[in-house]
Amino acid sequence: MLVVNYRRIDQVLLKMITEELRQKGIDSRLCSDENPDRKPDVDILMTFGGDGTVLRAVRTAIGQGLPILSFRAGSVGFLTSFDMEHFTEALDLLVRGQLIYDRRRLLEIGMGGSPYYVLNDCVIERGTPSRTVSLQVKIEGFDSYHIAGDGVVVSTSTGSTAYSLAAGGPVIDPAASVYCITPISPHNPYVGSMVVSGEKLSTIGVISGKGYPVNVYGDGLCTRELNSGDALTVILSEKGIVLLRKEPLDYVEVLRRKLAFGGRLKNGF
Repeated sequence: MLVVNYRRIDQVLLKMITEELRQKGIDSRLCSDENPDRKPDVDILMTFGGDGTVLRAVRTAIGQGLPILSFRAGSVGFLTSFDMEHFTEALDLLVRGQLIYDRRRLLEIGMGGSPYYVLNDCVIERGTPSRTVSLQVKIEGFDSYHIAGDGVVVSTSTGSTAYSLAAGGPVIDPAASVYCITPISPHNPYVGSMVVSGEKLSTIGVISGKGYPVNVYGDGLCTRELNSGDALTVILSEKGIVLLRKEPLDYVEVLRRKLAFGGRLKNGF
């Protein structure tokens, strides 16, 4: 099944993609990344867009055992495996069974009812109007602590280079079985990120939203609102998704290429 960001893939390119798939003997079905519901008799998800398109496809892949083969038509692209110029090469590797599996564990969010799963992060942050929120974080086996600020980001190791990094969190090896709790603009500058064992359950409660609900986002999508006294839980799930790649991921090379990681400053230092 093809999950397509139509804002980045025009009809001419899409026609070329489907024609090349047909020539390789691969049947394809189209859907938008806005509604990537699974169709019957699907063996693989192919995404065409950026990291957001991959994230939209994750909820289709979860629990179905469907690997994701992703093609970059976006900007940064930490999750996507191939540039569009390597589309033919990727298809040849797929047909020959020479792509490797890069398995990523998901974060499980408990908010009552069925758990919600994300690949990158869960964000609990102030809503509208914009006001400071007070949260309590309780990590299994540890004392609880308070965060007063704009909210908190709970990221997987995969999502450590997304919102968490922008909020001051660490870069984490995506193979590490951990998650990270990072405050967003905390009033207390000494409340920093906490990298937590994936086996520990953490509870994040809303102490006060100043009379307004707090928004919860899963991989960028607003999933629900929390009010004062409400809480959610997070833990690293045994569930995961598979990203198909040409070769094992050189994470430092990706960071260097995308973020100038380890590069020299202009003065030579």
